[in-house]
Amino acid sequence: MTNIAEFLLPSDGLSAKVKVLGLYHLDGIGPDLPGPYVYEVKMANGEVYKIEYDLAAVTEPPEKPETPLDDVVENSAEWWAWKEYLTYQAAVAHEKEGLELLREKITAVFQTIWRDAVPEDLRPRIVTEEDWAAVIAHALVKPLRREDIADALRLHFPRYF
Repeated sequence: MTNIAEFLLPSDGLSAKVKVLGLYHLDGIGPDLPGPYVYEVKMANGEVYKIEYDLAAVTEPPEKPETPLDDVVENSAEWWAWKEYLTYQAAVAHEKEGLELLREKITAVFQTIWRDAVPEDLRPRIVTEEDWAAVIAHALVKPLRREDIADALRLHFPRYF
């Protein structure tokens, strides 16, 4: 069964129909997105902890140390400055890569909606961002709410709800 949503296209005010994509239709589309940047910290007792690096909490990026990394002594103040600087740089690179992957994923999702939900005859009529937003809003399954679950339970299990 194909579910079709009908609505008025904002740019021309005429009726438009799009296929409502299934609940899992867009799962797995595009690249997987990385989680937060995680680095390891080794404690004095030898235990190693994984810690998420919160770039938003960094008010001022650490400065690059002047002494070359090869010339510093491990666990010296300069060594720790290098460690902090390199960890920050790795977190920035991780975030940049994540944003690129997010752009790729959004593009892949939009292309899938265009290909699978928008009929050929409607495509030339989509001319504004508002049109595209309306198409997306009607092509995607509405989010499930607690009230929807409660209604379904009351309908199918009236004795208990």
